[in-house]
Amino acid sequence: MGIYLTGGGDQEYFKEIDRYFISQIPKPGKVLVVPFAAEDSEYQDVKERLEDVFLGNYIKEVGLLSKPRALTQQELDTYHAIYIEGGNTFKLIQAVRENSLFNSLLDFSKLDKPIYADSAGAILLGADTETAFLGDEPDSDEEKLQSYRGLDIIPPWSIHAHYESHEDDALTQLVYDKANPIIALPEEGGVLIEGDSIFSMGQSPVSLFTFSGKELIKPGEKFSLI
Repeated sequence: MGIYLTGGGDQEYFKEIDRYFISQIPKPGKVLVVPFAAEDSEYQDVKERLEDVFLGNYIKEVGLLSKPRALTQQELDTYHAIYIEGGNTFKLIQAVRENSLFNSLLDFSKLDKPIYADSAGAILLGADTETAFLGDEPDSDEEKLQSYRGLDIIPPWSIHAHYESHEDDALTQLVYDKANPIIALPEEGGVLIEGDSIFSMGQSPVSLFTFSGKELIKPGEKFSLI
């Protein structure tokens, strides 16, 4: 059913990817929001924003996971998709590692159901999350994490959000340092990953950084990840 990744910009940039995501949810659909990259006081606002975007003929319920915990088997079975909100990547990592939520997200990723992740949420899905240290406004690791391993559900790729072209040298170096290629999403960029293919569905091109160099994928284009 696909992995949907966006680069952290305004929701208006992602109308195409939102429409496609919604169309893939069976009626009456239920989406679970994982908000832990955001500030605790913002969780309800996140839910209400996504209700405005998603609720309609296909999606009838947007649920909020208000505290980090493992998902029950019933939740894994009944929710048709998961949305992982953006914010601070390292706050999110710390939260999902508590109470086996990390493993629950891995379990959900194996059920052939959609996962939609923005910014820090997108970074979490990659192999390594140290891309969050890059950029003009990098995330701060107040959690003092011992490991920056991500969920690694699109191996061997890591994800970078809020990408700007002046970061190319740093991203290239990170590819060699971590031995993971990187999907770099600008704030207006979004992608759909299905199997070994990546589709650019935002309003700006997406860049792939590999040992062979940099590849640009324009909106509407498809590219093989292998």
